[in-house]
Amino acid sequence: MPMDECNDHLLFLEQIAEDKYRVKARRVGFRYNNNYDEELQMLARIATHHACDLVGGQYTASKQADYTIESEKNFANDIHVDKFYIAKSIRGKLGA
Repeated sequence: MPMDECNDHLLFLEQIAEDKYRVKARRVGFRYNNNYDEELQMLARIATHHACDLVGGQYTASKQADYTIESEKNFANDIHVDKFYIAKSIRGKLGA
């Protein structure tokens, strides 16, 4: 390997190491929770504690929701979600 390629490679690796150090040094904090899944752990590494708390509560609530979509014979073009009636006008698309 020529000397200039070796120097370029060393400078590149040094820049990567400096960037990683800068991220660690400027991070506000690190949140660790055993109940977090992979996505929330990633958020905890890059966001502040306040943002993690706000998103964490909403995220766990959304994962606990169970949605079922039903279709009845009388209302084939309407959609029912969790016993709440949502009329969706798709008759024109279906040609009915």
